[in-house]
Amino acid sequence: RLSLNTLAEQLKVASSNDLVTFSFNGQVLTICCGENVIATAAMGTAWSQVFCIHAEKLQSLPKRLMNDPIEIAIHQGALRIDRWRFDGVFTSDESFT
Repeated sequence: RLSLNTLAEQLKVASSNDLVTFSFNGQVLTICCGENVIATAAMGTAWSQVFCIHAEKLQSLPKRLMNDPIEIAIHQGALRIDRWRFDGVFTSDESFT
């Protein structure tokens, strides 16, 4: 929850074209927004790729999260945070427009 609050604060000053990256090594979820890095302990299966989304797509981050623990996942081209879905995710090696 604290990591998402920190991300929400960083998104307030990010430009809409800035990329937010998400990576997970099986123990630490790392979120990068601009030059800021947010790292938080997490559990699960490591992701084989780094995932990106434009900052503008995350402007409506939820203020209240319903579940504990919070699930953060990438599924079918979307970032899922708790019950929220954010479309437009791509891998760091994909081209984007």
